[in-house]
Amino acid sequence: MRPLREYLCLAASATLLVLPYHFAELWALAFVALVPYFFVLSGKPSSEAFKSSYFLGFLFFAGIGYWIVLVNALGFLVLAAY
Repeated sequence: MRPLREYLCLAASATLLVLPYHFAELWALAFVALVPYFFVLSGKPSSEAFKSSYFLGFLFFAGIGYWIVLVNALGFLVLAAY
């Protein structure tokens, strides 16, 4: 896959994972949320898979932890990157 397409698939996967946290009626999205992520991982070596997984995790935690910015913006970025 091309890098831009990979980032878009990872962003789509993170968005599909975050939406049920904010809108409970979208719970069914959780069952298909990882499909774009698995397309990105197919055929990648473990080091590249780690980088993609880390990026997905960062986007996911940024999506569900947005309220921490009200307390401390730098702490939020550190927490999301952790």
